[in-house]
Amino acid sequence: MHNQSTLKQSGLSLAVDFGTTTINAALLDRGSGAVLARANALNPQILYGCDIMTRLDQANRNPESRRSLREAGQSALRHLAETLCRQNGIVPDCITGGVIVANTAMHHLLLGLDVAQLAAAPYIPTVAEPRQIELALAGLPLIPFYFAPLIGGFVGSDAVAGILAAGLMDRDHSALLIDIGTNTEICLWHRGQLSVCSAPSGPAFEGGGISKGMRLGNGAVTGIRRHSNGAGALDTDEVHSALQLDVVGGGEAIGFCGTGLIDAISLLLEEQIIDAGGRISRCGQIQPCGWPRRNGTMEVRFTDDLVLTQEDIRKLQLAKGAVRSGIDILMAEAGAKPGDLECVILSGAFGSGLNPQSAVQIGLIPQSRVQLAGNTALAGAEMMAASKAAQQEGERIARVARHIALAGRPDYFEHFLQALNFADAQMRRSLR
Repeated sequence: MHNQSTLKQSGLSLAVDFGTTTINAALLDRGSGAVLARANALNPQILYGCDIMTRLDQANRNPESRRSLREAGQSALRHLAETLCRQNGIVPDCITGGVIVANTAMHHLLLGLDVAQLAAAPYIPTVAEPRQIELALAGLPLIPFYFAPLIGGFVGSDAVAGILAAGLMDRDHSALLIDIGTNTEICLWHRGQLSVCSAPSGPAFEGGGISKGMRLGNGAVTGIRRHSNGAGALDTDEVHSALQLDVVGGGEAIGFCGTGLIDAISLLLEEQIIDAGGRISRCGQIQPCGWPRRNGTMEVRFTDDLVLTQEDIRKLQLAKGAVRSGIDILMAEAGAKPGDLECVILSGAFGSGLNPQSAVQIGLIPQSRVQLAGNTALAGAEMMAASKAAQQEGERIARVARHIALAGRPDYFEHFLQALNFADAQMRRSLR
């Protein structure tokens, strides 16, 4: 239990990373800047659409839909704040302010802004500057919240917070910061210049649209690999004993979450069960893990019930292609080559659970030293909640960032087509 009189005297601040799928929040002591508690909740706006563009379309239909989306988001904030206070024995009226970071779409929907120009090319935010907005929270009077600045397009304040937390602009060498999700933010620091873009990767990395896909939870396969004593080609008879599946909760595998899906694709490439173009095939002497067609669809079976279809693989390719083409364009615009990168920083829940070798093997990220950074968006929001200087640094980041819009580029489709293929066999052999 916390000392209520002390907390009331110093006040509490609420730091929020308002994500497309998940809302993450932290309570901080305004006096010391110490984080007292963290919690998360599902974003209820998901009922209006799993992806950003669907929600924007809903909000753009009429003022009532926009109002409903705003109220759903703000209600979730109130409930999350109440939960944090209740679970930690804190009186809600200790909260005297907060900081909110979000991607551009979630920022606009949470504030109830007109999204007409954001929902169509060239995808321009209605407001990008930092804002002080009063919101009703936990049954209390209006509380001032600092909405951190957006960079442009779909690169929002969550990217600003991530850059701040990762110290990207403080590095002596070139580095990539990538937050992979339904909308993937890509930030490149190269030769004193910050370049950013966003890639519409869709829900596949979160298990969406995959026949046996699921979000992180009990029964989700988070990783897959050979047993240490596994050797030789995988075939139908030995697949159950040859593979080790990492399953949340330790029970039966129900489906793949994003990290498990990437591990599975990497394994199938390594075993030449799928080729670099993503096609399920009988290459070499390999016998795929479950070959029969069901309803005319080719599939690979890892267990009796855990399968990947050819369509699943194609959907992962599309998501992977969107991210990698964004990386390639950003680096080309900055004059950077893969060998220039000192490291690739993976942030967010997905990035932090990702097997870096698998990500490189399928061609999702360039080959480089990989740093798993956790939720940099929330970490940056916490920094801004604890310090005005951090808020000012975030505003500087937003001002100097060079936003590269992928939509409408004449070379985008060419980059995207090239990025659809998985890493070739030579690359895979070099990583063994």
